[in-house]
Amino acid sequence: EENARGQCTAGHSCKLSSKDSLQQYMDLKVEMGSGFDVYEGKILATKNINKSHDVQEKKEDCIQQSTPCPFFDSLEVVGPQNSDNNKEEEESTNGGMLSRIQISILGSNKPPRIIHILETRFMQNQPNLVQLAKARLHLFKTVCLPTVLGQAAWGKFLWVMRTDPALDDEIKHDLVQLLNDTGALVRRDDDGNHHAMTYVIGSNTNYIVANSTVLGSGARPFDIVSMLSDALANPQSIFSGDATSMQLLLEDITSTNRRENDVYLWTRLDADDGLSDWYMDYIQKQTIRFFFPDKYDAPLKKELPEDDDSDDKDDKEKTFVKNTYVPPQWTYWCTGYNIDWFLTDPIQKPDHKKGEVYPVAHEKTCVTPGVTVALRGSFDPLSVPRLDHDTIISYLRPQGGDICGRSGVSVLEPADDDDDDKPKINEEKDDGSCFHMIKSRIGIGTLRSRTPTSAGMMGIVPDKNQIGTTKKQPKIIPFMWHIVHKQFHIREEDLEETNLYFFEKVYDIAEENARGQCTAGHSCKLSSKDSLQQYMDLKVEMGSGFDVYEGKILATKNINKSHDVQEKKEDCIQQSTPCPFFDSLEVVGPQNSDNNKEEEESTNGGMLSRIQISILGSNKPPRIIHILETRFMQNQPNLVQLAKARLHLFKTVCLPTVLGQAAWGKFLWVMRTDPALDDEIKHDLVQLLNDTGALVRRDDDGNHHAMTYVIGSNTNYIVANSTVLGSGARPFDIVSMLSDALANPQSIFSGDATSMQLLLEDITSTNRRENDVYLWTRLDADDGLSDWYMDYIQKQTIRFFFPDKYDAPLKKELPEDDDSDDKDDKEKTFVKNTYVPPQWTYWCTGYNIDWFLTDPIQKPDHKKGEVYP
Repeated sequence: EENARGQCTAGHSCKLSSKDSLQQYMDLKVEMGSGFDVYEGKILATKNINKSHDVQEKKEDCIQQSTPCPFFDSLEVVGPQNSDNNKEEEESTNGGMLSRIQISILGSNKPPRIIHILETRFMQNQPNLVQLAKARLHLFKTVCLPTVLGQAAWGKFLWVMRTDPALDDEIKHDLVQLLNDTGALVRRDDDGNHHAMTYVIGSNTNYIVANSTVLGSGARPFDIVSMLSDALANPQSIFSGDATSMQLLLEDITSTNRRENDVYLWTRLDADDGLSDWYMDYIQKQTIRFFFPDKYDAPLKKELPEDDDSDDKDDKEKTFVKNTYVPPQWTYWCTGYNIDWFLTDPIQKPDHKKGEVYPVAHEKTCVTPGVTVALRGSFDPLSVPRLDHDTIISYLRPQGGDICGRSGVSVLEPADDDDDDKPKINEEKDDGSCFHMIKSRIGIGTLRSRTPTSAGMMGIVPDKNQIGTTKKQPKIIPFMWHIVHKQFHIREEDLEETNLYFFEKVYDIAEENARGQCTAGHSCKLSSKDSLQQYMDLKVEMGSGFDVYEGKILATKNINKSHDVQEKKEDCIQQSTPCPFFDSLEVVGPQNSDNNKEEEESTNGGMLSRIQISILGSNKPPRIIHILETRFMQNQPNLVQLAKARLHLFKTVCLPTVLGQAAWGKFLWVMRTDPALDDEIKHDLVQLLNDTGALVRRDDDGNHHAMTYVIGSNTNYIVANSTVLGSGARPFDIVSMLSDALANPQSIFSGDATSMQLLLEDITSTNRRENDVYLWTRLDADDGLSDWYMDYIQKQTIRFFFPDKYDAPLKKELPEDDDSDDKDDKEKTFVKNTYVPPQWTYWCTGYNIDWFLTDPIQKPDHKKGEVYP
């Protein structure tokens, strides 16, 4: 309706066909307000038809409308359907809590359930170490949180974070606020009710613990009833989460005829580690496999070969015995293939600003993240052995299944490739013990961050095996980065920010970590304190006027770190004990790329260091300055509903594609909107850009530079022939664009006018401007660019405008005839290639994707819309 009102305003399409299509929506809206309902452009006989009923029944009630509705089918939204593993209607549970953590209904009147707890520890017994807490909060935000929220099983487990009851108030606030802002605290069900997904509990008691942990009075590991009761006995310890929901969950669990049939899963994840997005779901499915085998997707083999070496025999030679499988009372899981993420010095390793990753593969040792214990509700939790991560396998495997009450093995019937009804099995082998290792055939399970926040200070540099593996198999590094971003959902820019934060704060962090050693519940190794002491000693030296590089004290603090590293090494005084991690605190600008060998000329405000993609060799070097122009609600300032809809599209489609550009930071994004844009919309737009880090970018000196400007102006600078230009408008003129904005500073809704002025002054320097090339790319607020696009355009600009600087040289000679491809080289006539670069040129794309909206009720399998080429 608002879009119809906005037709034929300045700068917008004014086609009668468009207004006719929009009018259809408005007519149908009137009909719906009169008591009718609409489906596929037809008016249903009554508004009360239940849209979750069969579509065909509704069609039979329809009255054909003369003109079909061009787009939407209905307004009413219904809840999601049951999953394939949950065909029966879910039994009502108090507060609805279990509808979120009950992963399957297994068929009895009082069905067994799998109730899964993810336990994460944060700053326990260290409440006042604020610098250490801030560093760990950085790691939690960057590494741990996105991997939990990205779980395929999110909503099917309860996340319990445990921290010190006396945690610093600011840190406590920031932790809870972070969880709230990311949607981790609550989840709304299909009836609109909110349920706690995550609890932050002020307690130094943990419930998935190792043998080396000293238990507090009354602590009962692996006991969900004890965990809930302890929190409810001290409501003020529940920093986030609803005590009433917790009480209802406790009452439901303690119902004897339910509890005995349940299985409880406990998974440990420290606040600086992460899980692959399939991990929790896989553990839950494997729990069904081992504890409820008759409910698993694939049946058990009824008979097994009697001899262990029978794989070498034909079936006719084998002797088979009955597989008498008895499920366990408890069992352990951990991962065998993992990734370690290490911090780096972003100055000395400018190509590794997001840190480095190395593989971790274990056959006989578990890593801590992802260690999981499952036990039956009828089994005494205190009888489950508490095992340190490095003794789980060596203790459990030799004892077979007797220790956990199981017998037989879970060997599944193989899938028949010609039978679509049978699942394709890709399972880890069962050795009959009370332990299961998740290996490579399933995937890389966990990620550990190796930083000086570690209580044990173990492994904060890669070991020789890890370094050797990556040297022998260099392709494993990009593979691991792909996994980090795609399966762990960890963002590159967050890793860079965290790496830089540690780089700047490492000595303060290490000093507090040293103070926190040997407190209750933390590692107390002399080697750890020695390592931390090295940081503290170096911090003192730096405060005395020395600087540090690779554990060596430099002769003067004034050495320019952008100079050649070898020159610095010659000035070094060898320190007796090398610094175990970081090289220095001083931060300088990014190193030049391969196409940018010469030292960058100082530019006012540093702005051009961000949008200058190459230095091409003269004293006043030519530059490529790239502007991305996006239009939003120009000439339509008060159409609030339309603006909100477009803001949705901008947030979903446009914004992530711009922030995801490989060339992000090498172009200036200018968003142009109506000067009188509705205040709420303006606020929401600028806030969205700010929250996603689009507005500013911090350079290596700690200065902030505007990356994105929101300008209140209906004038555009990349325009078509059909566009009516305003008075004085100069398309494709960067000087005009900057000058017009600076002449009206209140039109700069976001972005720093001073930085813009400095950029203008630099550009208008004649001896620079004449050699520059300006790129103008248009992107509307509801469209997107592939992540390589801006980088590709910039590189092609070098190819065509500065061919001598391009990666590949031009051919010096070309065949004279256009049809010479049909001839041998001996038959061809060659002429000199006299290439002259253009004064201007255009680019556009030939292969694209269109995304269309859908009706999520009538097309439940297409809730995210549809795409067409």
